[in-house]
Amino acid sequence: MRLKIEDIDIYIMPGRGRPDLHSPVDASPQQDGNRPAHGSTPSRRSREIALRDILVAEAFGPEAKLVHDEHGAPSIAGFNGHISITHSRDSVALAISPSQRIGIDIEHPRDTQLQRVKERFVSPKDSPILSLLHLWTAKEAVYKAAASPGLSLTDIVVTPQSATIPDGRQFNLCWHNIGDEMLCVVY
Repeated sequence: MRLKIEDIDIYIMPGRGRPDLHSPVDASPQQDGNRPAHGSTPSRRSREIALRDILVAEAFGPEAKLVHDEHGAPSIAGFNGHISITHSRDSVALAISPSQRIGIDIEHPRDTQLQRVKERFVSPKDSPILSLLHLWTAKEAVYKAAASPGLSLTDIVVTPQSATIPDGRQFNLCWHNIGDEMLCVVY
């Protein structure tokens, strides 16, 4: 699936229902050197990497090399634009912009978990009409777009159309429902 918002191309691939991506693997480092993420099974992490690699190849060609900077932000070797990558338990998404910093987050609804940790990300200045899922996806995506290590999620103020961080930068927000998941794109 593809979406376009201004100059941002968004590639989305669901992992659910792909038997070729559900085979068991061991916990040894993956081809890209990563171990399975905390809380994910080795097969889930392998699925995320496989889906991510498919999206990168679709967007940039089979020879594209995904690299990460010292803070973990992804980029494509030789590409001067900006990318952002996200995954949920069922999907992976890749956003690409040739000109502007972007962030993307996709999440499966998980109200009980978000309710438990809301004091770690909700600010009294956030719009009260937004759900915890809206706030979480927006703040995660803004954090990626801001590229400001140490930025606290509670310092990101979210309204229905935009988010602002302490240095005064403001970001546009765009949410989409993708199946039963929520995708937020920040630019």
